[in-house]
Amino acid sequence: MKFQFVPELVKTDLEAVNQKEAITSLVTLLRKEGCVQDDYAGLVLEREQQYPTGLQTKGAAIAMPHAFDERIKDSHVAIGILKDAVSFHNMEDMEESLNVHIIFLLAVGQAHEQLEMLKILMGLFQEETMLQKMLATHSAQAICDMLNGYVQQQA
Repeated sequence: MKFQFVPELVKTDLEAVNQKEAITSLVTLLRKEGCVQDDYAGLVLEREQQYPTGLQTKGAAIAMPHAFDERIKDSHVAIGILKDAVSFHNMEDMEESLNVHIIFLLAVGQAHEQLEMLKILMGLFQEETMLQKMLATHSAQAICDMLNGYVQQQA
């Protein structure tokens, strides 16, 4: 899978009062770049209710919301570095809420591509130092350079 993080899909200092606002903001980035349809935010929010995506890592609490939509071409990830944490339910315990600081919003058309992307991201989530650097960085380009460097090392 050829995949790259791009600055147009990264929002640092993202301000959102809740999960819905954060997801909607990131879907707007994806829509502007022609990656998803107008209804994608609704699909993601609906799926998040059934299958929460919050995850506590050593580096930061993250979330990776997504939905299945066969209209999506290629693979894309919109990243939001939240100015203030928003609550997501924990994927490991739906009763527990996590204060998420980084959102990786996936837009993947093919199931096999999603598995490859999740494999890359799960490795990335083990990189405590990289997640901490992401939180401290206010440059979308710098975040993309860091993440793309990581992906290239894994190839």
